[in-house]
Amino acid sequence: MTGATKPGSRNVHFLQESRAPQGTGPPDVEDVRVTKLEPNGLEASSRNAVSRAKESGPLDAWRAVSRTRPVLERAELLQKQKDKAEVWRLTGRPRGDCVIAKRCRLVEADREELVYSSVLPRIGMATGQYLGRVDAGDGRTAWLFVKELVGVPYDAEEPLHRDLAAAWLSALHAAAREAPAVADLPDVGPPRYRPMLEDLVRTLAQASLNEELGRSDLEAIEQAASCCHEVSELWPRIERAVRRLPQTLVHGSFSRRNMVVIPTSGQPVLGVFDWGAAGCGVPARDLVKLVDPKVAGSVAIYWRKFPDVAPSDQDLLVAVGRLIRAVEHMSWVAPGCHHPCLSEPMRRLAAHGAQLVAARDVLLGLV
Repeated sequence: MTGATKPGSRNVHFLQESRAPQGTGPPDVEDVRVTKLEPNGLEASSRNAVSRAKESGPLDAWRAVSRTRPVLERAELLQKQKDKAEVWRLTGRPRGDCVIAKRCRLVEADREELVYSSVLPRIGMATGQYLGRVDAGDGRTAWLFVKELVGVPYDAEEPLHRDLAAAWLSALHAAAREAPAVADLPDVGPPRYRPMLEDLVRTLAQASLNEELGRSDLEAIEQAASCCHEVSELWPRIERAVRRLPQTLVHGSFSRRNMVVIPTSGQPVLGVFDWGAAGCGVPARDLVKLVDPKVAGSVAIYWRKFPDVAPSDQDLLVAVGRLIRAVEHMSWVAPGCHHPCLSEPMRRLAAHGAQLVAARDVLLGLV
């Protein structure tokens, strides 16, 4: 999300909002308008995308699960990217409450459905009314439906927003410790990332054999590979160190684009959505997002609910989160380092490699 939104205005979950003009078609015809946000912020429309949208059927999928709910006739495409979920806003006539329709992989749909239906309501942390699910019919994806959260964009420059983020995340992690259904979610602790690290080491080793790369690029790749190898040797110690810490529900993508601040008659509340990366584990991944400058949540407020966690363990969890994030980001850019004409992957590899080194150095003093 970009830009500021005045209180009370609608804010899109996954992408900056782009609405189709009202009344652009006959009242008895479904209005399916596909929009996307170009790098310069301009809206673009595509007749071919409209055709594909009708075939993918967010409105038909909604009819399969809504039955007694209001009829929705209008669909706006908010996100459709390669390897990403397909996200729509569905509305009726006249415009009222909106429904977010998300088409995603079955494994992601399973996670979100479990969180929305079996975890959040039981711990008093419901955020976004879950409206149902239907398989897309291709054996690979499903449609999920939740009520749209209406609020203003999260702004790390606002002290109230930062405090709300820390308090909400702390409450989530504290309440979910004892929730039985959390154990049914996939592990998102350090063990999950060890195979990723091993694959990264192999990818970098392969890239270092490319004779077309310049000397500086080869040195950067070899340095990154060496650091990854050192971290790999350190990994068993990291896993042992965090094993004694409580497991909880981890959001997995606790970033400003997945948050809105919702005005109420009293204190504003934080609305959090997109649970497709949720899992069970130590909250390292969420904590590193909380302290990221783009969220900048108050660490002091977060730790108030955890007086039993020693300061050294607090530092441990943040350092593990930074290590995990660096490994994940390096694994995304490393394949591009095979190509000598691509300077951006090398730049990003160096940046994430520096983060990996910094996290490693902290962990060496903690594990």
